[in-house]
Amino acid sequence: MKKYLGIAIASLVSGCSSIGGLPPTLGESAGGFGYVPLDGLAVHQTLEADSCENWRGVKEVHRSPGFLGFNDKGESGVNPYLPLLEALPDISVRFAVASFDNTGGLTFGPAKVTAQGKNYRAILDYINADAIPVSLWITAFKNKEPIKVTDMDSGSSADYYEAEVYTASNVSAPYDVSQLVTIPVYVGIGMRLSADITAIEGGVPLTSLGGIGVEAQSKRLTGTLTVQTIGISGESVATSLPLPSSLSQSTIENGILSIGSNRAIVYRTDSGSKGIYTVPRVVGMYSPIGSDAALVNAIYSELSKNPPKWARPCKPYTS
Repeated sequence: MKKYLGIAIASLVSGCSSIGGLPPTLGESAGGFGYVPLDGLAVHQTLEADSCENWRGVKEVHRSPGFLGFNDKGESGVNPYLPLLEALPDISVRFAVASFDNTGGLTFGPAKVTAQGKNYRAILDYINADAIPVSLWITAFKNKEPIKVTDMDSGSSADYYEAEVYTASNVSAPYDVSQLVTIPVYVGIGMRLSADITAIEGGVPLTSLGGIGVEAQSKRLTGTLTVQTIGISGESVATSLPLPSSLSQSTIENGILSIGSNRAIVYRTDSGSKGIYTVPRVVGMYSPIGSDAALVNAIYSELSKNPPKWARPCKPYTS
């Protein structure tokens, strides 16, 4: 069963450069707008969902983020939320490719063709997620002067950006040229394969992890592979993760097999029993204003300081 599951996932990954959700739009393909995978960030769970109405007055309800049975003071509390997988409506497999700029930053965009000696990162995410809207004030800076993101010349980028989460206490724009932008932030759990690549030859297409493995086997690429979980922990998961020492067709296949087997384990133990624990995390975002490395870093920094609020659905209330 494990063999066939891995073959099925590998076929999906090799066949498409973007799987799950809608296909990339013309704007995404041309401008690099689209899904940007992020290192896991904390999420603040709230009782704002309609299904939580009867729980809001219960004093014993646990309201801290990352509920695992106890509140932040170590006291036991009532868990009002649905099991996590029931609260995450979407399953998505997404593939993203980024190139490293001169400063070491990553710029995500459509699948790329390599230039000799350049470095890239290819990321495959398999996630259970919910998209939540987060509004931010975005300001671009050129020569230390604030400018509108949309006023930059075609093909140019800002020196740096500032991002501030829009809140009741932050309703005014920090600068006259600041733009209020609402971005979908993906909250959930998942598994991730990341390939850090150095192109030995130019003209190698980076359209899928399966294809990258073949090119690495042919010595046209070299690099390393990382396999990780996002919001999933436990002994059985940790012991089943492969320890890839290099980037090759076999290490990529082993990583894909690990994703398949671990996702099956998570589905069987969603209640948190048998040593598997799941906690919602920010796993990625969709950028409607581009994926410049400096812009993504500014948004990521702001989300780490002000965790997004997720209205997680609640179980039926019983007194």
